[in-house]
Amino acid sequence: VKLTLARVTTVMAIAAIACSTSYTTDPVGTPLRDAGGTGGTGGTGGIVPTTRDGQVVAPQNTCPAGEVSCGACTKVAADSANCGKCGNKCPTPADKIGQAVCNTGVCQLECPNGLVFSGDRCVTSCPPSQTKCGTTCVNSLDTDVNNCGVCGKSCGGTANGRGVCSARACSIKCDDGYQLDNGECKRPSVGCAAGEVRCDATRCAAPTSTPSNCGGCGTVCPAGPANSSPTCSGTTCGWSCNTGFGLSGGACVANAGCQPWQASCGGTCTSLDTDFNCGTCGRRCDAEAPANGTAVCESRDCKKKCNNGFALTPQNTCVTATCGANQQLCSGACRDYLTDPNFCGTCTVSCGTVANGSRSCSGGGCVTSCNSGYTSDGNQGCKLNTAACQQNEIPCGGGCADPLTDKNNCNTCGNVCPAPTGGDSFCFGTYDFDTNTTSLPSSCNKYCTPPQVLSADGARCEAPACAAGSERCDGTNCIPKQDVQNCGACGNVCRDDTTGDVGYRGTKTCFSSGGTSKCGLQCPSGYAVVRGSLNSGCKRCDCCGEPRIRSDGFGNFCQ
Repeated sequence: VKLTLARVTTVMAIAAIACSTSYTTDPVGTPLRDAGGTGGTGGTGGIVPTTRDGQVVAPQNTCPAGEVSCGACTKVAADSANCGKCGNKCPTPADKIGQAVCNTGVCQLECPNGLVFSGDRCVTSCPPSQTKCGTTCVNSLDTDVNNCGVCGKSCGGTANGRGVCSARACSIKCDDGYQLDNGECKRPSVGCAAGEVRCDATRCAAPTSTPSNCGGCGTVCPAGPANSSPTCSGTTCGWSCNTGFGLSGGACVANAGCQPWQASCGGTCTSLDTDFNCGTCGRRCDAEAPANGTAVCESRDCKKKCNNGFALTPQNTCVTATCGANQQLCSGACRDYLTDPNFCGTCTVSCGTVANGSRSCSGGGCVTSCNSGYTSDGNQGCKLNTAACQQNEIPCGGGCADPLTDKNNCNTCGNVCPAPTGGDSFCFGTYDFDTNTTSLPSSCNKYCTPPQVLSADGARCEAPACAAGSERCDGTNCIPKQDVQNCGACGNVCRDDTTGDVGYRGTKTCFSSGGTSKCGLQCPSGYAVVRGSLNSGCKRCDCCGEPRIRSDGFGNFCQ
């Protein structure tokens, strides 16, 4: 009986404990199980620690501001074992030099004096591709959260979010399941926007337009061919070619049929230098315009500009600015309206340019200054000052020149007549002194010293062409093609008789045979070249028994 009662008592105790177990959620969203409640064996009760994944964590709502529960209240902004979030331990340096620390929720390496941090180790100096900020080598000031835009500018995070740096400007990226609301990362509201439905506890979607929820939550559109992306129109799935690719034969081909400066946008060749397709297909600059400003496409990037009275900040926002004395705020910057030729007097006045002179701003008004040899035409322009020059001369570069004959000022000042290589040039101008104009932009001519002539392209002087049957083998003289040094072609040298009878060797010669020049030997009387052995040497003509001689115009053969 006692054994039975003991067992019953134990079962009841277990049941009582099971009934008191409850679940809740800690500040980072992980379900927590309360290990107990008030009371306890031999005690007066109290708060019992909470567990998560078998580890004891601080009870809810007990951590001070700036700390979260990671088994205990922890400052994740500075704890190297929980850097930025619970369990994120800063790694040990690869070379064991230096110490890993947590700075504003980001793991960093502190190096000994004289060393700087680069990548995952301490080095003596930064490589050329990086920027030194204090004791750290920074890959890019465009994206470094601790040196955003300038050294030392840190992008701080917030609860359920982290600081990021993009284009040298800080912003906050919220954790999954959170959205940015007035600088804080919060759970989305229960309701969804018009036209959206809630697909899960934290996400709203437009089921008629998103490829991941096309026509309903969870209806994912299938992938198309390579270099394409799925689309959803209404409740119908499809696909379109990515930026830079066009449809060709059912496949997405790189810029199919487009010019080099174009890209295929939705199958249409489109320039990427417009405000509606800036750098990429569909990028609209007006959608990126800051308040009190505009955005225009320049060099395939949307450039922010502020309205008059506002200045552009490094974060690409337009703020009201106060300018100093004699200044006005124009195009996002303070301008000196007394001297700035682009904003002279007011933001809308530009002094521009003038032919044969320059324009400047003085006292808030545009002023024209004429070049040497020119004078004011009385209408903010410059005209030739002909008073100081002789007849048939015009002022040029502080002096006077004859535009009819001066090859350095032919028809107009500064028009230099180019000369061919090895030759010279001259001017035969057509300037009209009555109207101070010329009918031709240039009247330059080139000439060469005889007997040289101008090459076909006019770039050089060269010797004239040789007569038929001759060739300019030495670059200067015309040489007949029957020359023994150039027989039939330049450089084809006829060789001497080196094997004939001593004292009776033949003379090398170049002869014409069938319209072609050939080398041969001229043998003395009584000697001949053996047939089939041309140029082998002159021999006595007894190769056929009784000598029989035949002359063929350049030597003798044995018959």
